[in-house]
Amino acid sequence: DDAGYLAGLVREAQSRFAVDPNRVYIIGHSNGGYMAYTMACEYPELFRGIISIAGSTFVKASECKNPQPMNVLQIHGDADTTVLFNGNGRSPGAIETVSRWAEINGCQTQTTTPDALDLVRVKWELGIDEMGRPGLQGDFADFVTLDFKKETDTTLWSDCTSDHKVGLWKVKGSNHVPSFFGQDLIGKALEFVR
Repeated sequence: DDAGYLAGLVREAQSRFAVDPNRVYIIGHSNGGYMAYTMACEYPELFRGIISIAGSTFVKASECKNPQPMNVLQIHGDADTTVLFNGNGRSPGAIETVSRWAEINGCQTQTTTPDALDLVRVKWELGIDEMGRPGLQGDFADFVTLDFKKETDTTLWSDCTSDHKVGLWKVKGSNHVPSFFGQDLIGKALEFVR
């Protein structure tokens, strides 16, 4: 019971330290992103918000046992070949995942802003080529120079119940493990879910 174990750790921290219960968040990458959604569904009373990077949620919305409004941020590369941005039948895509939470949160407004954020400093990544060999992926120009252009589209669902919100940060051209270093991703993400 991994979710129960993590809930126990949160409760133990709250009993031993001065933890503001309105400032507890969970963040996870890939399988950890799935776990963030699992925690939101099974222990929503413990968290103000969740951040999932390249993760997803239950196949069926009804599998979320106890959905309650909270701040949710999904960060996902649209070229992810491990957890597909558009889903694959085994898990919903990024848009479906956050749309479910927009419904849970009772959000009324959806706003998309292209090229809103610069989350990836170097626009090349380690990956596997079509022959199955490891190597660098990216445009040749990205190997020669650093690309400081904004590559991330943001979609915000707002006007929600209980002052909550839902966001999707779509990292264009990025795979499963974007190069976020030096861009304060965690700070930006936490600022969103506060």
